[in-house]
Amino acid sequence: MAGSYDHCLTDEKTYRGTDLLENMGDMTEAVEEMFFMIKFLTDDNESRIASAGRAYMRCFRGETPWPEWMKPGVENR
Repeated sequence: MAGSYDHCLTDEKTYRGTDLLENMGDMTEAVEEMFFMIKFLTDDNESRIASAGRAYMRCFRGETPWPEWMKPGVENR
């Protein structure tokens, strides 16, 4: 798979960003894989998915600090 979840991670398994996704095909594959993983891991629990989305937006807006495992990716924005 040319574009995947692993392409968004560092060797330490923290968020790298999307710099290794070179084109829309790679981006599409990575997003599809992550979508599948989210649905699988949450057992398609929409309230957990929505809660995670709200938590991301609070961090994105600077209302809450980024978790340690996300901080390397924040530097790449």
